[in-house]
Amino acid sequence: MNYNKLENIRKGKKITQKELAEKVGISESTYKKNIANENMTIAVLEKIAEILEVPVTEFFDKEDKLRTFNEPGGQYLTTNELREVIKELRDQLRMKDQQIKFLQHLIENNDA
Repeated sequence: MNYNKLENIRKGKKITQKELAEKVGISESTYKKNIANENMTIAVLEKIAEILEVPVTEFFDKEDKLRTFNEPGGQYLTTNELREVIKELRDQLRMKDQQIKFLQHLIENNDA
């Protein structure tokens, strides 16, 4: 997560920290503390992205590692590694769809 990118986008939109915090539903002091400590939940980041009208991925660098599981001890992957996982899952789904169509075809032909 690149908090400088978030702040640069905010400033570019001419929104103050106080205004953004109010729109998100947190106090200005909480917002400032989260920026200073580089600690913000994904839910807050999603709200900020919506308010700033940018995808949440704008706040991340390509080499940032993201937790892939929403639990302690989850595996960390880079954005590119996540893209590869998504591609593999899509390929698996395509294969399952083909298998389903084949089985449906067998059932239809067996019923005839």
